[in-house]
Amino acid sequence: MNIIKELFDQRTPFIEIAKAAIDNQNLLNELLDGISPKNKNHNIRFACHKSLMELIKIKPDILYKYWNLFADLLKSKNAFHIVNAVYIITSLIAIDNENRFEEVYDDYFSQLYNPKVSVAAHVAKNSALIVKYNTELELPITELLLNYQYNADKFKHGELVKAYIIESFSDYYNISDKKEEILFFVKDQIESSSPKTRKAAINFLKKL
Repeated sequence: MNIIKELFDQRTPFIEIAKAAIDNQNLLNELLDGISPKNKNHNIRFACHKSLMELIKIKPDILYKYWNLFADLLKSKNAFHIVNAVYIITSLIAIDNENRFEEVYDDYFSQLYNPKVSVAAHVAKNSALIVKYNTELELPITELLLNYQYNADKFKHGELVKAYIIESFSDYYNISDKKEEILFFVKDQIESSSPKTRKAAINFLKKL
């Protein structure tokens, strides 16, 4: 981690780290190692993740080659690793011409039921982006999100996760074939025990 640590200590902007990694395989390797379970340094892990997200914006095909590495992180027991994987995989779907997401679909959305709210919420939030990148997945994803209401009470923060589901619905409601079901779901959250979810439901209805 020598290169990334030095860049991090120098407060090098993440976008500059990303640009440098395009032609520097050693730096790229350090960035990938930085989000792996073997790295225990939270600051370095954060810097590596942010740099990789910037790299996806400018040269996503570089990271697409490492798809399996990110897919393996979905099976981690560590919430930080899973969230890193969720964001990177979601962003790579935009160039997923080999339909690799289908292979990790179940692993990805099983995290909607992760007991860690940080994981479940990010999966719910990123669902809208997946629909944006692959509209063919709108129906199955919508059904998955709608079904969360039947299991939310099993989780301490289940009501809060619904807020992020509503936010995703709001982003792609206009193209959904499940408008009636989504509307019913949202209206049902007006009385949610979560203030954030109640607010999300109200804002959704106001937008209509």
